[in-house]
Amino acid sequence: MPEKLYFNPENPASTESPEGSESSETSKRFQNPETSERSLPADRFRVDPTEYPIFQKQYELDPRWGNNTRHYWNIDKTLSHYVSNTANLISTLDGTSTEYKDSPELKKPDHIIYLDKSARPVSWLVNTFWSDFSDQKRPAHSYLNIDRQPWLRRSGATINPDGYLKSPDGTTRRQSFRDFNTENIPPSDFARIRSLYIPGGIASEDVDAILQTPSSLDGKNILIIDEIKDSGSTLNIAQWLIEQSFPTANSVRGAYFWPSHHKVGPESAAQMLSIPVWYDRLSSLGRGVDDVNPKHYEARHEKWQNNKTRAQNFGSIVLSASKNLAEEPEQPSRELMREIKLMRQDLLAGKILFRPPKNYDFKRSADLIEAQGIRLAPENDPGPDTYLNIIKSIDSRPAAE
Repeated sequence: MPEKLYFNPENPASTESPEGSESSETSKRFQNPETSERSLPADRFRVDPTEYPIFQKQYELDPRWGNNTRHYWNIDKTLSHYVSNTANLISTLDGTSTEYKDSPELKKPDHIIYLDKSARPVSWLVNTFWSDFSDQKRPAHSYLNIDRQPWLRRSGATINPDGYLKSPDGTTRRQSFRDFNTENIPPSDFARIRSLYIPGGIASEDVDAILQTPSSLDGKNILIIDEIKDSGSTLNIAQWLIEQSFPTANSVRGAYFWPSHHKVGPESAAQMLSIPVWYDRLSSLGRGVDDVNPKHYEARHEKWQNNKTRAQNFGSIVLSASKNLAEEPEQPSRELMREIKLMRQDLLAGKILFRPPKNYDFKRSADLIEAQGIRLAPENDPGPDTYLNIIKSIDSRPAAE
């Protein structure tokens, strides 16, 4: 268990470390100094909502089909879920997730690929909270912008602006990975992706030479991360492209940050009930980078002509263009970064309830619940200090106006 979330096995209700433990100071950082001043156990898990203008926007759609009313979450519920989802993903990255026991064939990743643009803030969360939830070295990571719609079109599929597939008879339906015509993707696209992972860059754009040149991902266990699962086609396409670009990789698989819940309508139509606060398919703002823009990397290579910029120019079909965050309207990327850093501070101060994620085993979960001074008890226990009743109390709070 990470030091910063220390649990004393000799006194499960205590967040104090045993005498002489090096964890005593870090465990205090996870406590709420105002606990004794609160009237109810759940009251200590409160933050100032005005400090989180972006995360205040978390909502969930009405589950009834055709009703798109947004039900906004209160900030304490919201931050608790983001922390839990981050800890859950970190357990996948460091190999401590129960999924490795349940599926021994899974390999702990050596390299993480975050899918731009919406998975980039996921990397900010992982990097910010890593030392709080893992005592292992964080795997190397990179970013690729692989979006399903451009790649479906690249493979020959006809997709309308809303992302639906146009059939020959004029009808439309939701697209899926089966609509991705892999036979229409040329080897040059694999070479473009591979060139980005050749140490030192490329001396030429010779496709055969690039495909035969060793890369930094050869023999590695690669994990691709997307922010949320809708149809699953984006991650499936990305996985296929990586497998073709790095055929000697030991393994390639994917994972999601945000739990996927849908409501289903007529003819199997589906709609996500909730999405991360930064997700916006109509805008590139707030995620630190811009859309794919080959001209951006062409200009960079013309200005700084070297093997590295040549590789970036050649592989620009999967690279987000950089942006000056100081010039971003209202600077939402910088604000999101600030709120993520504040979230960690509030967690360590004991102001955010840590809900053990689904991929923690029971003992690890119980230890972390009791380390917060919370009692594990059956659902019918009416005590306000039980884990389930604290969750109910927090989740029932109204959202800030």
